[in-house]
Amino acid sequence: MIKNQYAKMIKEWMSDAGGEYKSAAFLKALNEQGIKVLQSAPHTPQQNGCTECFNHTIMDKAEAMQHEACLPDSWWEFSVEQAVHLYNHTSMARLNHETPFYRMEGGIPDMSHLKVFGCAAYVFLLSEIRKDKLSPKSELMTYLGIEQGLKVHRFMCSSNRLFYAPKALFDEEYFPWCKTQSQRCTTRLNKPINEQPRHQEIDDTAPPTTLPANPWDNLDGYRPNPPIPPRPSQPAPRPPATLQKPA
Repeated sequence: MIKNQYAKMIKEWMSDAGGEYKSAAFLKALNEQGIKVLQSAPHTPQQNGCTECFNHTIMDKAEAMQHEACLPDSWWEFSVEQAVHLYNHTSMARLNHETPFYRMEGGIPDMSHLKVFGCAAYVFLLSEIRKDKLSPKSELMTYLGIEQGLKVHRFMCSSNRLFYAPKALFDEEYFPWCKTQSQRCTTRLNKPINEQPRHQEIDDTAPPTTLPANPWDNLDGYRPNPPIPPRPSQPAPRPPATLQKPA
């Protein structure tokens, strides 16, 4: 692949002595291609410091993105792949502030496809995969980067199945797997971010707040019409008259 894509030849192969790259079939393939095999001493990673430093850099980036999005540990492969993709699209001082992508491909990388890893995305569902005509036309999924070799984004459904789509409506401030966030109360995510309502963080330790009193619960105090005047008091009844007998 290196020879076909970049017209370069691999001259040496450096690895540790852990055993994963010491199989007879693998060493035979390297020898047939004329590649020199180098290995560091057991339990001495400093002899292969460049590779070990690169591994630490990628893992730090992958763990940071994964913990920020509250993703499960079993999804580590997606975060590592996204970390390598971002690494290749980041300028570096040792490359005269150029990106590895520019050094290998000779062109400026397109960054418009980058989204926040692990954010929420409303993905349109085609009629062929919907259950019926009354089913929802979109589903809230988790963004897991791009798929290599395809011009599509990669998502994880609520049923833990991968889904691929060329476009979606992204909410880059909401992470579906984080329990301390509430879903944004709008679906107009294509508007500028300063016009969108902010997410409200959920504090489990805070005491429950009481809702304000509903004015319709007390109709007498919030009656729109003027109060009814009191009725006039009835006059006191007169005592019955007594008849006097004639003398």
